[in-house]
Amino acid sequence: MKDEVKDLSETILSVACDFIGEHSEDDAYFIDRLKDYSGEQEEGLFHVPELISKDALEHAILEAFDFKRIAEQFIQAVHECRPELLEILAGPEYAAHTPEEWLSMSYSDLYRDDDFMKALASAVAQKRPALGFGNRHTAKTADRLVYPLDKINSKVWGLLESADKDGQISFDVLTGKRGKAQKDVLVMFSINFEECKISKKLTQYDKRVYVACDALYKAGNEYCTPSQIYRMLGNNSSPSIRERKRINDSITKMGDAKIFVDNARERAAGYNYPDFVYDGKLLPFERVTGYVNNVYSDSLIHFFRRPPLGQYAEDRKQVTTISRALLESPISKTEKNLAIEDYLIDRIGHMKRPGRTERKILLRTLYDSCGISEKKDRQRTREKVKILLEHYKNCKWIKDFTLDGTAAQITV
Repeated sequence: MKDEVKDLSETILSVACDFIGEHSEDDAYFIDRLKDYSGEQEEGLFHVPELISKDALEHAILEAFDFKRIAEQFIQAVHECRPELLEILAGPEYAAHTPEEWLSMSYSDLYRDDDFMKALASAVAQKRPALGFGNRHTAKTADRLVYPLDKINSKVWGLLESADKDGQISFDVLTGKRGKAQKDVLVMFSINFEECKISKKLTQYDKRVYVACDALYKAGNEYCTPSQIYRMLGNNSSPSIRERKRINDSITKMGDAKIFVDNARERAAGYNYPDFVYDGKLLPFERVTGYVNNVYSDSLIHFFRRPPLGQYAEDRKQVTTISRALLESPISKTEKNLAIEDYLIDRIGHMKRPGRTERKILLRTLYDSCGISEKKDRQRTREKVKILLEHYKNCKWIKDFTLDGTAAQITV
């Protein structure tokens, strides 16, 4: 079996590379080929997602060139559907070989044979109820996002690789209100990167993915796909190979990181915030197999609960609600640009809160917050701020603005 898996893995890799090389920009070709195999079934060939998803194939090649699991599942499908296959292969369209001759061929030859793949698709379709393909979900639309404005979220997403020897970063957050008689009090927060294999660093992109996951969960999506997350990031197209990997890496990192939050001292000081104690994963989830809108995936994201930092911010009413269209900004989604967007959304979100009168954003403060020091970079950033504010005005998130060389004045 080991040699059979190895040979088939190499065949699958070869077929995938041929397909991607010849049809990398022709989705219609791939869809037609699937229909030829599976008789117009939207679910594709069978429960080996790498065989029915061009993006998944590209992603697998990009990550590791490891097709061992695909080969094992292909062989398993052939074995589990053998009675159905024998019956189908006895049909006149397969008369070139007897059923036994078909199944005596090497797995590599079978995988490359279009006729056999069509037969296997039919066999698996017959067997599907017995194989237990019951994990089915319908994607629920989420057009609005709850964007956090609390002090933990304003700080945690800029954490650098400065963990101690145990992989942990800890800090206390001052939550006292300016102008109040009460003293500043502390909310305890720590994050442990010890189990993170991708990176011991949280970025603005991670924050955007986290907010997207929170929005999807709030809309009723206990299960979701990377494509749904990509849409919530402010995109209307399908994710590229690189973007799919970027999302998966971000989710994996946040699923590995552990956080601890406790606002006991805040409560003891008399602040009227709900109790919040959490000790667990930054993004509690697992990857499972199943269907969303009748499309199979072996990497569905199953959220165990609402992302805790999203719940923390909303419980305290320290959030602003934005439309997904607001994130469809006309500037590229680089880390630096995301930091600029995040700063503007945070500041304008605070301006929209009751009782706030400050309506000015100092460009110098924005530059410092986003780490923009070079004169040319600051000039470019000012132009980006203008573009973003125009976009926010078009989205009716702000009414108007003026921008000079030192500050932006916002009318909310």
